[in-house]
Amino acid sequence: QFAELCVNVKAPCAAQEALYHWIWTVSSSTCLASSLLTGLLLDALGPRVCATACTTGVLCGCALIGVHDSSSFNVLLPGMICISVFGPGVQNACVHTSNLFSTRRSTASSMII
Repeated sequence: QFAELCVNVKAPCAAQEALYHWIWTVSSSTCLASSLLTGLLLDALGPRVCATACTTGVLCGCALIGVHDSSSFNVLLPGMICISVFGPGVQNACVHTSNLFSTRRSTASSMII
């Protein structure tokens, strides 16, 4: 992907790596910032609605990455942002599942996270 950035150089090139680093930085920052928003969503709507909404968002991000083509349909960054925004919501909504395992609560929680 993004081979068109490598002009007269063999791929992978510095321009590709810089773009991937930028996409990773944006999506990582978005993931950290979205934890507060998904926590508010979880408090307001409950774990079932939060998990459903956030899972749908993650699936949309995965679909965008799946149809991504750097030369004709460049949606890698929006796909990564969707996964970064909604991923913590899926995780936060599912943590309460560990309460179902009273004797192994910590184990179950660490397996979910």
